[in-house]
Amino acid sequence: MSNNEGSPDKNNGDFPEGGRYEDYLAMLEDHRKNCERDGNFVEANIAKQRIEDLKIQEGQRQLENLMLKQQQDRLQMEEEHAKEYENFQSEWDQRMQQKEQEHNIALQQLEENQQKELEMNRANLEQKISQVFKASSELLNLRKIQDQLARQKEYAEAHKVQAKILELERIEQDKYNGARNKKIVAAETTLIQKQQIQMNALRKKCEGQMAEDRKLREQQQEKMLQRYMNIKKELENAQNLERIKLEKLFGKQILASQTSLSYGQNKDNLQYSARLGSPGRKNWASASANLNNPASKPSNQ
Repeated sequence: MSNNEGSPDKNNGDFPEGGRYEDYLAMLEDHRKNCERDGNFVEANIAKQRIEDLKIQEGQRQLENLMLKQQQDRLQMEEEHAKEYENFQSEWDQRMQQKEQEHNIALQQLEENQQKELEMNRANLEQKISQVFKASSELLNLRKIQDQLARQKEYAEAHKVQAKILELERIEQDKYNGARNKKIVAAETTLIQKQQIQMNALRKKCEGQMAEDRKLREQQQEKMLQRYMNIKKELENAQNLERIKLEKLFGKQILASQTSLSYGQNKDNLQYSARLGSPGRKNWASASANLNNPASKPSNQ
């Protein structure tokens, strides 16, 4: 049996279709050893070169598959976290809007209640504080004189006294009305001041709740972004280990293929960047960049 009998086709350095790399490599290695043992060094050298070519081919194939898979894994991770970020912002926007609506309703309800309270207070004061003044001693004395003159049938004098009484009643009624109005205004002023304190307290409470929610939102967002950065770093480390393991397995044969493959990776990254065109995705990308660069993060208002 000749050394070339049953040997792999030396004119075909490619991996045979449908075959297994390990089986074909083992067959080539056996063929090389047989040629070496038989002293057929030309054929052994050809087998050696074909083995090296096969390793390069298989290494490049595995590296390309690995890098494509890693790109898909990175894109999937980015998509998942971008969706999580969008959902987070949407839920918080709805929560803040709902809280603001509740605060507006509470403030409006308090304002309506206070207006009703003012109206009831005015009605109570009008009813409680008499509209009739208390006659002075001078007025009472004039009325008594008028009665005496009328009984004495001194009608002319009684009429003169009556005129004085009417003038004095007008003066005293006006004076009483002024004092009465001041008393009502003072009571209403006290109530209005009390209501203003209540309204300011409610506004402060609402503003405090909104500030707490904004702070909580920012804290949760920072935690989410930090979690994303941790996952991203873990994935990068794991993928680096996968590439190192593959490079150790095939050695320097696959290093030459990395430049061409990196072009495909950059192209894939550009395609992903184009998919980040929606406002939510842009915000996610911006937030991720801000987490990497603290100096660019906006200060709290």
